[in-house]
Amino acid sequence: MGRGAFATTIGVALAGLAGCTLLVSFDEPSDVAEIVDDSGVATTFDAPPPGDGAPAGDAASAADARPSDFPPECKTPPTVFGFCAPGGMVCGRRVTDYPADGENDLLRCEGVFTCTARCPIGCVAVNGFDDQCDPCSGRADGTYCGRDVGWSKRNADVAVRCRSGKVASTAVCGENKCQSACTRSEPELPSCCV
Repeated sequence: MGRGAFATTIGVALAGLAGCTLLVSFDEPSDVAEIVDDSGVATTFDAPPPGDGAPAGDAASAADARPSDFPPECKTPPTVFGFCAPGGMVCGRRVTDYPADGENDLLRCEGVFTCTARCPIGCVAVNGFDDQCDPCSGRADGTYCGRDVGWSKRNADVAVRCRSGKVASTAVCGENKCQSACTRSEPELPSCCV
């Protein structure tokens, strides 16, 4: 390999490495929550949005409704090589050049992608936190804390709003600020940011 080809290869590798670091936010969560809808548009709020659906009942009945295959097991490592934040999780659709049929794959990052799981009803992008498989199949409409729907410890304080068996939005509550048994009376919710 000539000097020019070697220099170009090194330059492309360094540019790719630098570009991937921009995908991860290192900001601390604020007391103001953020809703990210299916289109990726974010809005902030400091109280749950109105019209959040009917109360979902107690956490035990919600846990009973969880699909038995959640979360799905890892499959073959991805065919795409890339760099990512150690220990993070990312949806396949957020990885440049990842195969189109893998948009609902959940990739584990250990400096490079080391594991992939096919999310049965979709992969949910949570900006600044681990992406996760959609946990809402079989759950009543309402808001749940990440810890109550089987999400990773990093996402325990992300409020997940389920509607019609799919995630409608997520809100980052802040450390220890997602309340599993919401004490707010309006609107009545099973979980909320405090």
